Formats: sequence, C-alpha cells, structure tokens
Amino acid sequence: MAFEPSVFSMLSGITTYNFKHEFNYFLTENSRFILGYDFLAHNITPGQLIADEDAIVHPIRIQDRNGRENSLYFSHEFHPSSSWIINYGIRLNTFRLYGPGDFYRYESGIPTDTVTHGKNKVVKSYFSPERRLSITHIINRSQSVKMAYSTHTQHINMITASENVSLPVDIWIMSSNNVRPQKSDQASLGFFQNSKDDHYQFSAEAYFKWLHEQVDLKNGADIMLNQHLESQLLQGNGRSYGLELMLKKKQGKLHGWASYTFSRTELNIPGINNGDWYPARQDITNDVSVVGMYDISPRLTFSATWIYQTGNAVSLPTGRYTINGEVKYYYNERNGYRMPDYHRLDLGLTWNFKSRGKYSSNLNFSVYNAYARKNAFSINFEQDSVDPNRTKAVMTYLFSAIPSLTYNFNF
Repeated sequence: MAFEPSVFSMLSGITTYNFKHEFNYFLTENSRFILGYDFLAHNITPGQLIADEDAIVHPIRIQDRNGRENSLYFSHEFHPSSSWIINYGIRLNTFRLYGPGDFYRYESGIPTDTVTHGKNKVVKSYFSPERRLSITHIINRSQSVKMAYSTHTQHINMITASENVSLPVDIWIMSSNNVRPQKSDQASLGFFQNSKDDHYQFSAEAYFKWLHEQVDLKNGADIMLNQHLESQLLQGNGRSYGLELMLKKKQGKLHGWASYTFSRTELNIPGINNGDWYPARQDITNDVSVVGMYDISPRLTFSATWIYQTGNAVSLPTGRYTINGEVKYYYNERNGYRMPDYHRLDLGLTWNFKSRGKYSSNLNFSVYNAYARKNAFSINFEQDSVDPNRTKAVMTYLFSAIPSLTYNFNF
C-alpha cells in the first residue's frame, strides 16, 4: 500500500493600508511649518494552517485582529541664524483595537474571561503623544553637528521564538487589552564632514534608547497556532545603544560607500533569565556594509556589495528530558548563544540601453552570494545515531550562489 505525501503550510502575516496627507507652510525662507495626518489600518493573521484534503492535520486559523492608527503631527523648522537649525514637533497618535472576535482576559497566564465583540466594536484604545527635537550647528561649509531627542510608540510587533532555532517562526501581534504598546526615548549626537571638493562625505552618530514595555516570550512558551498567544507574553524594559560610521564617495568613476555599526540591544523582563539583562533576538553587535560601483563606460556599470553581521542571539538547550516518550529540551540562559556570523558578496553588471525620449531600459546580470557562503538559517537538534544519549546540532542553509538576469523598462 502506498501513501501520497500530504501538503500543508503555516502562515502568519500582516496587511496594512495607509493614507497620509501633509501641508507645508513657509512663513519665511528660514521658517517652515508642517501639519499632517496619517492613517493606518492593520489586519493581522496571527496563525493559519492550510492543509489539503488528504493531510493528516486539519486546517486551523487563529482569529484575525484589526487595528487602526490615527495620527496628527506638527513640526516647525527654523534658522535662528546662518549656523543654527532647530526642528521641533509633536505627533498625537491614537490606536484602537477593533472586533470582530473573541477577546480574553488572563490572570497569571490563565484565561479567566472571554468577551465577544462585533465588527468595528472598539475593544481597547491607547493615546500616545510623541515628541521630537533636533538642533543642528553648522560649524563651517563642510562640518556640522546634530543633537536630537525623540519619543516613539509601536503598536505592531513581531514575536520570534528564540528557543525554536530549528524552525524560526515570526508571529505578528498588535497592542490589545493584554499587550501594552512598546515605547522608547532616543537621544543621539552626530558629526558630519564633507570634503572641500564635495567628493567625500563622512558621518559618525552615537545613540542611546531607553525602551519601555518591551514584549518577549515566557520560558517554554507555546506559540504555534495558539489562540491564547497573549498569555505567553511578558513585558519589561530594555536599552539600546550604538555608534554608526559611514564614509561615502559621491563622484568619480568609482563611487559608493562603506558603513560600520556597533550596537547592543538588551532586555530586562521580570520572569525571564532570572531577572538579569540579556541580549534581544535582534541584537547585532557588528554590522558592516561596503558598496562599490564602477562606471566602465557611460552605459556599462559594475557593482559589488559585501555585507557582514554578527549572528543573531539565540537560546540553545542545555539539557533534555523525556515525557510520555517525547523528547523535551531544557533551556537555561535566554539568548546566551549566537548563530554563526553572516556575510556574503553580491556582484552585478548593468548595461543601460540608449534612452528614447521618456523611455529608458537596462539589462542587469547579478550573482547573489557570489562566493557561496553557507549562512545558517536554522539549527536542528538530533539524537546521535551512534550514541542515543547524545544530542547533536545540525545547521540548515538556504541559499548558495544564485545568478539572475533582469530586464528593466522605465516609462
């Protein structure tokens, strides 16, 4: 007897519609006012299992969530003198979570009540003023310094299971009656330098962020197609700081830029990592990008891009145990390990055809990951075939070198 393989897939996604309108008013050439309105409508599918008729699993769909953001914003930029630029403003943000759907209340992660709301019924709303201030001092024609402070609110978040490195899963959530919006305060100081001939540009900017109401998963959280996902979340504080450097060559046959960022993002959430600070999943300590373009002729351009990043922070098991014949893993330190560093080289060659009026076109040949670096996508843990008491880690790689040919037509 032969069995046909069953086909199923899991989805989690977000759809956003945006409307934005802005007014600019120049009181004088040195004083500009901006008044605007920004509307965002979000629809989130937290999880969906799609299966064919012969699959051994049944289709599942976690209830969609709908939210809308309305923002009014105002800013004023003025030049009190030829060497100073001041910009200040405020953004008044309102977020509302709407039905339809069942919405839950929890105590210590246990559902205690369910409330059903109809379509367009407001379930929860948040009002968040966001402030901005920046001051730029122009030292001379080629040098300037910029200081800035701003506050931000985030209602849409992506949750990643750091303990599930064998199958990285990203699930979208939004602010709700159980999840408070994430907020941050950011201060930055930057220095900018142009060469006298304006061929080169250098910038250095340091920043610090105070993070509030950051969201992360409980230890051993169950997030796969879980209608009660919000019961698996905890919130706390965080911090992020770093230094960004960039050198850009703007003119000449050979042009491009190189950038380096050192950054740390850490969280401190009660109930996780014994209350100690730990690196966030998106903590990338070192990030390097080098982009170069060489004009071989007026129509032919060669390009190369090299990227390097410190591997993502992940949680790896420190032990295992068996319950009812099923192997479970024990995790100790949150995000205490790193995936292998990521790097790749992309190459491209572009031929620009002769323009005809408003029509232009080009042909591009490129190679993604030219030296076929095996960048790890996931890590699977398997029992050793020789010694079943041992567990070994097996890395999975997605892409090797990928050539492509693209024709672009503009009109």
